Amino acid sequence: MESNYEKALAMALDKAFYALQERDLADVAFRSGSTLVESGHLRTSFLNRRVDVEPFSEQVQIDTAPAGTRTAILILHYLIKASGIPLSGQLVGFKDVPQGSLYYQPFRNRVLRATLGLIDADPATLDRCIQTLGGQRVAGGDLAFRLNVFPYIRAHYVLYTGEEGIPPDANILFDAAISEYLSTEDIVVMCEQINRILKAELREASS
Repeated sequence: MESNYEKALAMALDKAFYALQERDLADVAFRSGSTLVESGHLRTSFLNRRVDVEPFSEQVQIDTAPAGTRTAILILHYLIKASGIPLSGQLVGFKDVPQGSLYYQPFRNRVLRATLGLIDADPATLDRCIQTLGGQRVAGGDLAFRLNVFPYIRAHYVLYTGEEGIPPDANILFDAAISEYLSTEDIVVMCEQINRILKAELREASS
């Protein structure tokens, strides 16, 4: 029996497809850094993977496989909201996005606590997984890397191992223009999806 959560997801997916169907897809492609492959077919990228979106047949595929519902909604929301504003080059934390300070504790509970587990990953394996997802190690903290999530969205992870009297900590930074591309709730979902995919890559690489 379908749960209320599943019904809500299905409704959100339908709403996102409808919103995209109402848009000029050539304009959507331009604003999101995507490509209009042909009439009714957009191509973009998500964590170094090819994404094909066909709004009128209501399909979202990642590397030819159907995207999960939450990931599909996230991709559609990116395409719908993208403004085309260039990246600023200025990094901000979650508290700096609209209403981020109000939702920081849920963000910390849902995202940052899970991110702390990356500290214990084998460094060489983690590096390979980061590269698989189109990212690279960068300077900062005890462990830092940047992932290219969407054409106009980067996620900068900074982790600290902690020391005596100071617990481990993690932070995720974004370009200051991120709110031109995703809502605050979608930023949380995006980070949850990154964590899920990165951990799956780590499990596969370690098996």
